[in-house]
Amino acid sequence: MILLLSQISVLGCIAYQDFKSRSIAWYFIPAVMALSLLTAFSSSTSFLWLDWGMSLAFLVTQFALVYLYFAIRLRSIRLKFVDELLGLGDVLFLVAMIPFFSFKSYLLYYSLSLVFSLLAHLVASKVVRKSKQEADSEKQFIPLLGWMGLFFIGVFIYEYLNTQIQGTSVTQLTELIQEIH
Repeated sequence: MILLLSQISVLGCIAYQDFKSRSIAWYFIPAVMALSLLTAFSSSTSFLWLDWGMSLAFLVTQFALVYLYFAIRLRSIRLKFVDELLGLGDVLFLVAMIPFFSFKSYLLYYSLSLVFSLLAHLVASKVVRKSKQEADSEKQFIPLLGWMGLFFIGVFIYEYLNTQIQGTSVTQLTELIQEIH
């Protein structure tokens, strides 16, 4: 329970800061990494190193493909990927989240968190009206860590409640979804 409250607190602070200023304090990334490692080593799963390596390889491949896409689209290989396309905090956060999940779970929840972030931002931008000047300055940026933080808070609460009530974990839920398809 203490671990869950720590996860919620850190992710909640990340979400708040990202929504407020489109950046987060540097010390939240090591906090997420410490919590994810603590969670991974305290669980009884044995997937650890191989799954972490595959998840990291997936992220690197995805970043390379996104870079390639924008290099072709903008006809320039001189892109500042981390500054212009994605924030450093976003990249480090995605890496720090890896130990929370098995490879299959990471793929599933990473993909769902991106879809959630996009949809939530679209809905929020329609509901919350800002002055034209504020809207123009923030038009290109989605508070990705903010939306992902909220999404993962929901995932962790769901996992905790399911484990307490039914004994089902996120990994088991992922396997069930894969069996259905």
